Amino acid sequence: MEFETFEDKSSAINADTGINKRLADMIYKWRLPGMKLAVGKPEYKAIIESKLGIPCTHNAIVMELNEQIVATARALFDCDTVYKKHFEYLANASVRFKKVPDINCEHWGALKLATTLKVVCCPEEEDDFHEVLSEDELLKLKEEAPKYKDLVSMVHCMRTYEKISSAHQVRAEKKTLLGFLVEEAKAACEKGKLHGESEQIPQEHVMFANLCRMILPMISALKPPYVHELPLPKGLEILGLCF
Repeated sequence: MEFETFEDKSSAINADTGINKRLADMIYKWRLPGMKLAVGKPEYKAIIESKLGIPCTHNAIVMELNEQIVATARALFDCDTVYKKHFEYLANASVRFKKVPDINCEHWGALKLATTLKVVCCPEEEDDFHEVLSEDELLKLKEEAPKYKDLVSMVHCMRTYEKISSAHQVRAEKKTLLGFLVEEAKAACEKGKLHGESEQIPQEHVMFANLCRMILPMISALKPPYVHELPLPKGLEILGLCF
């Protein structure tokens, strides 16, 4: 849901000084009444429960959640940050492309706009952009490219394309991985039930299994620009604190 980076980890959460206000504000922002926080270390559990009075949980399934699923979600978050960083530049470019006859880029995504920038800057290149642009769009852009020679910066265009293209590839890979990890975690919870452990499964395991069932459809529907704008069902969010 949100990430905060601290160069000095001890300044963020410490048994003596307590919890950094920025970190505390993030916890309060996303935590709902009655929700437990999944934390990555037992000392974090002790500090947060002592300083903030918020119940926490730390166990094997939480470590799996923090070390794999949260790491993958962080990679997706970083990819979305790339989209956000270049959003204004791409939005301005889309306004210019509206002048190209027969091309309406109003609903184009970041990758398609970034690819268009590269085509306009380097119309002579024979790269295969057909997975992103149709044949008609590609031909039209190459024909109109000279009109944009003095309107766009080749350096900025190429840098934007490289960043967006790379983020798009990583995002696709991590999205698939995230789906696999959640399925794996869900299967582990279900396996425990099949072995007659359902009555003894801790509340955290049940909550995590339910969470997996709810977010799997969301994972399959993920698309830019921002992963963190997809809210989890009320009462099922888990805030992973990774340091």
